[in-house]
Order: sequence, then C-alpha cells, then structure tokens
Amino acid sequence: MICLYAEGALIANPAVRGHWRTHYESAFGERSQKGGEGMCLISGAFGAIAATHDKIKGVGNLGGQAAGVSLMSFDKPAFRSYGWDQNANSPVSPSRAAAYVLALNDLLKAGSAQRRNHAGVGFLFWTKIAPNDDTWDAIESATPAQVNKLLQLDPNAVGYPDEFYFLGVSGNGGRLLVRHWYHDSLARVKANVKAWFEGLAIADAFSGAIADPPPLWLLLKSIARDEPAPDRILDLVQRAIEGQPLGRSILAAALNRQRASTKKERFRPERIGLIRLCTNDLTRGETTMLMTQTLDSGQTHPAYLCGRLLAIYDALQYQAQGELNRTVADSYYSLASINPTAAFPRVDDLGQKHLRKLRRDKPGAMLAIQREIQQLHQLLADRCGARFPGPLNLEDQGRFAIGFHHQRAESMARAAARKLENNSEDLTSDAKDIL
Repeated sequence: MICLYAEGALIANPAVRGHWRTHYESAFGERSQKGGEGMCLISGAFGAIAATHDKIKGVGNLGGQAAGVSLMSFDKPAFRSYGWDQNANSPVSPSRAAAYVLALNDLLKAGSAQRRNHAGVGFLFWTKIAPNDDTWDAIESATPAQVNKLLQLDPNAVGYPDEFYFLGVSGNGGRLLVRHWYHDSLARVKANVKAWFEGLAIADAFSGAIADPPPLWLLLKSIARDEPAPDRILDLVQRAIEGQPLGRSILAAALNRQRASTKKERFRPERIGLIRLCTNDLTRGETTMLMTQTLDSGQTHPAYLCGRLLAIYDALQYQAQGELNRTVADSYYSLASINPTAAFPRVDDLGQKHLRKLRRDKPGAMLAIQREIQQLHQLLADRCGARFPGPLNLEDQGRFAIGFHHQRAESMARAAARKLENNSEDLTSDAKDIL
C-alpha cells in the first residue's frame, strides 16, 4: 500500500525524506564515527565516512555467498594502503553507501524485472525515467511486435529523453564482481538494438521469406552446445546494446557449430544471421560488398560463390536421387567451407553423375541446374583465375556459409512461387470448366 498526500506518494515528500535521512544518520552515528571524515568519492562532499558497508543479497546463484557479498571491502591488511583502516581506503559517505546497497539489493531481488541471469552473470538494466521500458525484453524475447517497433524507430527523431543503465555482476565468495558497466541515452541504445536486429536478419532456408527475429537464448545455442562462456555472452549483449562490433571468437564459435550440424540443423536462421552480422562487422569498411539478407546475384566473392555452388550440387542430388540419409552437403560441407579447392573436384565428379541421371528422368530440370552451375564456374574463373580458391580465412568461411544458405533459401522461394503459380492455373482451369 502506498500512502498519498496532496502532491503524490508520501515518501516523495521532501520533509518526510529529510526526516528519515536524519533519523538514519543519527541511528548509525556511532558506526559512522569509526570511519572518520573525508571526501566522499561518490558525492564529492566532505564529511563522515562509512567504516563498513552493508551486505548485498541475491548473488548466491552467481557464485557469491548466500549470506551476502560486499562490493567495497578491505578486510585484510594486504588490501589497505598507508595505514588507512577498512573502507577509509575508498571513502564513501554513509548515505551514499546505503544508497548503492539498497539499489543493488532491489535490482538483484528474486523476481526482479530488471535482472536476467546467463552463465553465472547477472545482467541488471534500468532507465532513469520510464519504469517499463522494453528494450532489454526485445533482446531477450524478440517477439515480432517488439522488434517491429524498434525497426520503425527513427534514430534522428527527437524523443526518448531518458537514460539507459546496464550492469553485469557475479559473485566470488564474499565479494561482488563488476564485470561490465554501460550508461548511454535511451535513444542511442534503441538505435543500437535496431541495428542489431537489422544485422541478424536473414532469409529462412525453407520458405525464402525473412526469418523471425531471434531471441537471445537461440543465439546462445547457436554458438555453444551448452551455455557459452560469460565473455561470449557479454560480447553479444554489448553488440546489441552498445553497438560494439563482434569479433572473430563469436564467428569461429558459430562456424564450428555450423560445420558440426547436418540436414535441417545446418539451416538454422539464427546461426546464419549471427554469421552474417559477424562477417559484416569484421569486413565493414573494406572494398568487398557486405552480406545481404537474401541471395545477392551481384556478389562475386569466390567464397560466397562456392557456398552457392555446394547448395546447387546438394539440390541436384535431391532431384536425381530423392531423399537420402547422407547428402553431398553432409559429406563435403566441412571441407568445402575451409578449403574449396580440396573438396570441389570430388563434388564436381558426383555432380556430373547426377546430371547424367537427371538428363534421362527430368531433362528440363537438368538444363536449368546445369546452366546455374556453369554460370557460377565462370564467375569463379573470372574472380580468382582458377576453378576454386584455396584455404579460406575466417571471414571467407562466413561468406561461404551465407552463400550456401542464400542459395537454398532462393531455391525454396522459387519452388514456392512455381507451386503457387501452378495452383492458380489449376483454379483458373477449374473455373473455366464450371462456366
């Protein structure tokens, strides 16, 4: 229950707040006297210094003691400087010490809407004005409504006169570890999250349409079988909130999971979207073109073309032999994505056999696929002066994965369009028969 007075909540009344501040300082006066006097590092005011600070609760499942932990503590002689005792080594006034402990306890309490745990790290987030801002929820849940709202945001428009705060903490015995701290305007954070989802967007390999935006938990699964290390989770969160470019460690983790996957698992849109985001982050500013959301027929990078070529050979095998337990991609994806020149001569040989079989059964399909293969071979010869490039660096392995995925998505989109066209023709024919 909140008690009200004429101008709002009673606790907001300056007189009430002043009374309880005086009461608190008086009640803890003896404790404050032990800390002596000095300049508070938080407020800059000269006065009493808190000798000790209260315990911070709620980090028992983050590696801290269940009884509570300390953010600032100098309980051993080795931690003290120039003979200063306890928290005189880092002087903070009693009121400021109480304020940060109370704030952290509120953020860390069970069921807090401003806390999320990942891999032993508690991510705390809040705003200065708006109590129900959904920026973090959009990253965590990524519902279409939340993401569409962000994507429609105009970062140049005046609005969101608020501040966003982000803190990553964990426990180590009796101490609280601050793993990360970030503070920026809410408008800039929303613009960063908008760019995050734009960068992750990728075509769905089974429909050809742009896949649904991925929530954070799916992205974490795309880089590790179990929960990834805290520093990798922090990398993703920093990219989403702060706009910090992703590095090679995230790209390498996603590519390793991609090579270990088979069949439908190889076409997980959240993993390919993350590979696209990493690749573009690492190559932005270079002369090469950035990776797009859907198939880019103007993209002639050899690694991208090789990825497309393998997807075509995989589709060719399906046309010639139907559903199999192990496909061309299952057998050669890993090698082809690292060293195309070692894998594609064998893939080409298999492709010729499949083309001969398809010539007997489906000559029209054979001609269409053969034409696509010849076009890609010609583009490869024009770009790298050889049939296939040699070993690929990490960024080019990302381009290969995206090319493979794009080609599959484009093929499925074409198949869906043909099916729709055939159904429309059948309906028109039926209508004429009825008339």
